[in-house]
Amino acid sequence: MCAKEVCVYCKSAEAIKRLTAQVAALGSSLQNTQANADELAKEIHTLTSERDRLIDQQKEDDAADCRTVAALQSAIRERDEARAEVVRLQEQVRFATETDPAMRAEAAEQRSCDLEAEVTRLKEALQTISVGIRDGQHCMLIARKALEAK
Repeated sequence: MCAKEVCVYCKSAEAIKRLTAQVAALGSSLQNTQANADELAKEIHTLTSERDRLIDQQKEDDAADCRTVAALQSAIRERDEARAEVVRLQEQVRFATETDPAMRAEAAEQRSCDLEAEVTRLKEALQTISVGIRDGQHCMLIARKALEAK
């Protein structure tokens, strides 16, 4: 048997055992690191795919917004053209009404009909208001009697 403190072979064997354990620990750590790296790579891939999908969706949304803006601008132009046409036609009617006695009489009759319709509408509104006032007075009377009864 050898004296372990002085035996080169025994010291070398112990050093080899320690180094083997360290290598095994480093191998295990390397495997864990590789597994973590693989998980991170998957997560990066997933996030990159999601980012690309969101970018594509944003591009589609931007294109849809551009189409909507163009449609709105077109509708505004058409509305403005229609307003200009209405003003032009109103001017023609006003001019014709001022110069043509028959048209002037027709316009006066139309204004008379419009005024009669307005008077009828105002009478109906006044009647509705009167009914509302009567109902309010009736409710006030009931409330007053209820308060007096307490």
